[in-house]
Amino acid sequence: MFSSKRLSGSLRARLLWQLLPPLFLLFSATGVIAYRQAQEHANRAYDHWLADSVNSLAQLVRWHDGRAVFVFPDAAKLIFEWDDTDSIYYRISGSRSGMIAGTAEFTGTATQARERRGSVEFFDANYQMAKVRLASLQVTAPSAEAEKVIVQVAETLHKRNELASELLRDTLIPLLVLILVAVLVVWVALSRALGPVRNVAETLEAQTHHSLDQINDESLPTEVRPLTQAMNKLLLRLAEALDAQRKFITDAAHQLRTPLTALKLHADDAVRETSLEGALPIMRQVQAAADRAVHLSNQLLLLARAEPVTDTVHFVEFDLRRVVFEAGSVWVPQSLDSGIDLGFVTEAEVQDTTPMRMRGDPVMLAEAIHNLLDNALKYAGSGARVTLTLVRADAQRALISVDDNGPGIPAHERQAVLQRFFRGDSSQSNPTDVESGSGLGLAIVREVVQTHGGELTIENGSSGRGVCISLTLPLI
Repeated sequence: MFSSKRLSGSLRARLLWQLLPPLFLLFSATGVIAYRQAQEHANRAYDHWLADSVNSLAQLVRWHDGRAVFVFPDAAKLIFEWDDTDSIYYRISGSRSGMIAGTAEFTGTATQARERRGSVEFFDANYQMAKVRLASLQVTAPSAEAEKVIVQVAETLHKRNELASELLRDTLIPLLVLILVAVLVVWVALSRALGPVRNVAETLEAQTHHSLDQINDESLPTEVRPLTQAMNKLLLRLAEALDAQRKFITDAAHQLRTPLTALKLHADDAVRETSLEGALPIMRQVQAAADRAVHLSNQLLLLARAEPVTDTVHFVEFDLRRVVFEAGSVWVPQSLDSGIDLGFVTEAEVQDTTPMRMRGDPVMLAEAIHNLLDNALKYAGSGARVTLTLVRADAQRALISVDDNGPGIPAHERQAVLQRFFRGDSSQSNPTDVESGSGLGLAIVREVVQTHGGELTIENGSSGRGVCISLTLPLI
C-alpha cells in the first residue's frame, strides 16, 4: 500500500500502519465471534426441524404386548429422507428390542456436551466420517411394563454451514467497509490536522537570512509545539549569530580600513619622493602600517577560530604546564629588549609536581597566553614587572594568570576591554600606530576560555598597581 521510503517519512502512513494491526485483530476477533454466533443461529433454526422430525417419528411408535412397533410407510419415508443438500438419518431403538427401524448401524457418538430443549436433546456427533447434528427423544411408554423407546434423527451440516457462512459474510462485509471508511476518515483527518504543519513549513521556506521571524504555533497541535518552540529558539540563536556576524564584518572592515588607508597614503608619499634618503622614513611607515594590517588580519582569523563551539572533536589531551612554559618562553627576548622583568611561577615552585593534564586545543590556549603577554609587555612600560603564573586552583581546575605593575586597566573599562576592537581611551589617539594594538587580544582570550569551559577575571595587580588577568580552566 505504501513504499518503505514513504513510510519512513510520512506521519500519516506511520499512524495508519500503527492502526492497522489493532484493526486487523479487531476484524479477526469480530469474525470469530460472528462465525460462532452464525453457527448458533443456524443450529437453532435447523434444530427446530430436527425437533419436529423426532416428534413426528415418535408419534408413529406403537406398543403390542409391551414391545414397541414402528410403522413407517415407504412414501412417508422417502419424503422424510429426501434432501438435496444434506443426508438425513434416523434410528428407533427399544430397551428390549434393540434397533427397531432406521439407518442400519447408526449410533450417535456425541462430540460435545448435550443440550436439552424441552424433552429433546441435541448434540453434535460423527457418523460415517462426517459431522452430523443429532436430536434424541425418549418416547413415553403407555405403561411401566412396556419397553422404553428412543427416537433419534441426525442431519449433516451442509445447510447449517452455508447459512453460517452467509450470516458471516453479511456481518463482515459491512464491518470491512466500515474499517476502510474509518481508515479513509483518519487519513483525511490527519491531512487536515497536518495542514498547520505545512503552513509552518511554508513559513520556514520563505525565511531568509534577512528575516528570521518566529513561528506562530497557536494553530498547531499541542504534540507538535515542542518542535516549533525548539525551532523558534534555533531561529533566535541564528538571528543573534547573524547579527553578531554582520557587526563583526562591519567592525573588521572599519578596522582594516585604517591601516590600509595609512598604507596607501604612505605609499603615495613614497612615490612622490624623489630621493632615496627622503623615501626611507616613509617606507618605514609603510612597513609599520603593513605590519599592523597583517597583525590585525591574523587576529581576526584567530578570533573566528576561537569563537565558542559545541563541537569539541578536535580537542586532545595535553600537558598544560608545557604549553604555558613554551608560550611564555617566546616572549623572553622581547621582554629583555623592552627592559621588562618577565618572571614565571609554575607548579614546581609551589611544590606541586602532579601533572596538569587537560583536554582542549593547545594551539588556541597558547595563542591566548601570547595575547595576554603581548598586552602586558606592550602597556606595562619599560622597567615594569610581568609575572606568568600556573598553579592549581583546586583538584579539578588550573589557574593561569598574567600579573603586571604597569598603569593597569581602569575599573570602568574592564568589561569593555573584553569586547572586540575596544582599545581604551589611551590607545584611540593614535590608531595608525602598530603599538596601539588591534583591540582583539582580550576578546580572543575570552572566546578561547569559554570554548574550554573556563572563566576569565580581571583584577588589580598583586602589587596594588597594574592588572592581573586570570584564566581558570578545567583539568582532567
